[in-house]
Amino acid sequence: MMAAEKKKRRTSTSSRSGSASSTRKKTGSTRKKPAAKTTAKTTRKKSTSTTTRTRKKTSTTNRKKNSARTVSQMRAGFQTGLLFIYRIGIVFLFIMFFGLFFLLYMAKERQIIEYADQIEQLRLEIQGLKSETSRNKAKIDKDHNQIERMAKQRLDMKNSVKPPTPFTVDKEKLEYYVRKDLEQAARQTQE
Repeated sequence: MMAAEKKKRRTSTSSRSGSASSTRKKTGSTRKKPAAKTTAKTTRKKSTSTTTRTRKKTSTTNRKKNSARTVSQMRAGFQTGLLFIYRIGIVFLFIMFFGLFFLLYMAKERQIIEYADQIEQLRLEIQGLKSETSRNKAKIDKDHNQIERMAKQRLDMKNSVKPPTPFTVDKEKLEYYVRKDLEQAARQTQE
């Protein structure tokens, strides 16, 4: 509708300026230039007012278009932002995941080192106990040899011809005598 009004105004202004110039030519007046200026001024005023109106209407449509563009740009920016946050979140999860595995690995490594230290300490302790046991056996053998020598020299004792026989006791008989001894001890404490 606005474009049609523009065309009508343009044609009407051009026909007016054309008719004025044609009448001037016919009359032969010398005031040709001022008349043209006035028509140009009026044409400019009219065209300025129409363009202003048109610009206002165009500016509202442009505003709508710009707002639509702005909304779409905001949506695109928002989606880009969400995608960026999503990617950062995934990277963060990977870092956390590998960090967790690294911490677990280091904890296991630390436990292995502690266990190795404990094993080494126990080996050293076993070695010390073995050396102590061998020293004690040497002392026992030395003492046993001294006792045997003293028994032969001072007490005129001799080694037995028969090897010693192991003494075995039946388990049931042993339990019977243990109970009997406990009962006697209990009676003595009561008296």
